Amino acid sequence: EVIKKGILIAGCDPALFLAGEHVRKINSLAGITNWTMGSANALRALQRDEVHMAGLHLVDVKSGQSNVPYLKRHIPGQEFVGVRFASWVQGLLVQPGNPKHIVGVDDFGQSGLRLVNRELGAGARFLLDSLLQKSGLTGDQLLGY
Repeated sequence: EVIKKGILIAGCDPALFLAGEHVRKINSLAGITNWTMGSANALRALQRDEVHMAGLHLVDVKSGQSNVPYLKRHIPGQEFVGVRFASWVQGLLVQPGNPKHIVGVDDFGQSGLRLVNRELGAGARFLLDSLLQKSGLTGDQLLGY
C-alpha cells in the first residue's frame, strides 16, 4: 500500500536516498521524496509518522550502541527494522601539523581554540556534546561552538 503511494525518506547521508531507488524495482511508479535533515530531526519526523524511513547516526555514549537506544527512547513500544546501511569513523580535523597538539575532546579546554561545529541535530554534534559533557566542558566555553 505504501509503495503504491510513495516513500518519504529523511536523513543527511546522500547515499541513503539510493535506498529509495531500490523501491522502484518493486514498483516503478512509486514516488520517492527525499527530505534532507540531521539525525535528530529525521528521528522526530519518524516519530510523528511524517516519513517512512529515517537515516540516523546517533551514538549512545553510555552503551556505545548506535541508533537503537534513541529509537527505543523516542518511539517506545513501536516495532522498527534497523538496517546498517553504512558506517564511518568520526574524528577531529586539525590544522596541518597540529600546532595545538589536539588529540581529543579533553584538549578543547585550552585557550585560543576555535571550533567549527556541525548543525544542531546532527549525529556528529550529538556525539561531540556527549564527549564534551564527559570531559566536563560545555559549548559555552568553546569559541565557534
